[in-house]
Amino acid sequence: MRPRVLAIDDWVPDPRIGAGAPRALSLLRAIIAAGSPLTLLPTLKDPIEQTDPQALLPRAEIALGFGIKGIADFLRERADDFDVVIVSRPHNMAAFRAAARPETLAATVYDAEALFAVRDALQREVIGQPVFAELVTRDLADETALAKGTRIVLAVNAETAAAFRAAGHRDVRILGNAAIPRPGAAGFEQRDGFLFVGPAYADDTPNADSLIWFVDCVLPKIRKELGRDVPLAVAGLQRAPLVRERAGSFTSLGLVDDLTATYAAARVFVAPTRFAAGLPIKVHDAAAHGLPAVVTPLLAGQLGWRHEREVLVAASPTEFAAQCLRLHGDAALWERLRAGGLKRVARDCDPARFERTVAAMLADAGASVRRSAQAR
Repeated sequence: MRPRVLAIDDWVPDPRIGAGAPRALSLLRAIIAAGSPLTLLPTLKDPIEQTDPQALLPRAEIALGFGIKGIADFLRERADDFDVVIVSRPHNMAAFRAAARPETLAATVYDAEALFAVRDALQREVIGQPVFAELVTRDLADETALAKGTRIVLAVNAETAAAFRAAGHRDVRILGNAAIPRPGAAGFEQRDGFLFVGPAYADDTPNADSLIWFVDCVLPKIRKELGRDVPLAVAGLQRAPLVRERAGSFTSLGLVDDLTATYAAARVFVAPTRFAAGLPIKVHDAAAHGLPAVVTPLLAGQLGWRHEREVLVAASPTEFAAQCLRLHGDAALWERLRAGGLKRVARDCDPARFERTVAAMLADAGASVRRSAQAR
């Protein structure tokens, strides 16, 4: 019998939301593919207000209307309906721990899609606020401690896994991203300009910061060198006031249901992220569609991808502009990086391996429940 699964996350994971939603959707669909009945409890208001959230997960139950404050009420009513609980993001895990019975933790999987303590420290550094090592260490310890007593921790990459193992968690497994290489037919000469993908909901978010930095500090250098207003397309909701102030510098595409044609039109993907944690799924997606990228050292490290092999890597505005110009103007380099990115996506994001990892996690977590029941 397949374990019955309760998943607790912020939203019904529409990929257009960003913020880890594409990977979350792959995780939930892999649970369904493994044959497990699935209930999803979203805890926050959907930022894009989907008209039909059930359409993304037609075979799942979606428990709307509870929110993060209603987790305790939901568990009082339904705790015995589930064999395994999967919780994503620290605030949800904190609320779940406060509401769950102690024995429930033995069948709980914490999905660490990012280390928020690390991201917050990077953000303070970027905006010029002091960063105190002892406070970062404390915040990281508090975050990893949320998973204490859980059966399994899922981590998106080796860096995140190492942090949980160092905190004493014994069963930490890496579950990255699932993506299928599907490069378009459009070649180097048929494309022009740059593409940024990601919603900017507020000024202090990673996407807003990186887009503002690129528009203010990098794009003018590129346009000056090229002698024209080379296009910059931006896909995703742009609600951040400081981003909207710069709308004249780029073409805002808004929400895009299918980015295939958008990827095929651009020559260079830019990911100028200065603070973030987890896995830059947007770079996986661009590479899977055959669009090579210029990224920051932060994202290259999270991916484990190499300069001149799968991506170009640059930190300062001058360096980032120079690498963008190289990739936009050199067909041979473009083809080499395109091939390298496609190869790495095929290796790193194999959907079959992703599904096997999820199936094994469910089997092991479900087995622990059965052993606990027999012991009682």
